[in-house]
Amino acid sequence: MDKAALDLGSGTLTLEELRMMLRSLPLNIDYVDENDAFRYYSNGDRLFKLSTDELGKNLEECHSEKSMPMVKEITGAFRKGRNEPYRFVNLKEGRWLEVRYIPLRDEKGDYKGILELSQDITEACNIKTPYVPPEFGELLEQSRRNNEHP
Repeated sequence: MDKAALDLGSGTLTLEELRMMLRSLPLNIDYVDENDAFRYYSNGDRLFKLSTDELGKNLEECHSEKSMPMVKEITGAFRKGRNEPYRFVNLKEGRWLEVRYIPLRDEKGDYKGILELSQDITEACNIKTPYVPPEFGELLEQSRRNNEHP
């Protein structure tokens, strides 16, 4: 296994550490490059099932004909310079799902693709009061009294 460090600008990680982090995130990450080729998806619990067979395919091959007008609208807006992400929240099989489409740009500002983040936010939607695990209740209250984070 390669132990070479990847310089990420704000720290270094080995490839295995990066893979471990991506697998552990409570959201799905997908990457589509500037040529609309589907290049990456995170492993783990997937909200939308994908397989390695889809890697390298064009977006049109990965989406239904019905969804293509929206896909084209998003990619077109990002190509024309839109920097603000698109955010969608939908109900699917009784679960609230949030999907964000974020344009990726290089240091010159040139469009380099789309980062898609999707997650199940059902539990967050049901929160009526702040939640802290019981074992941290006293510590949190003490930090609030002292005006400390969190």
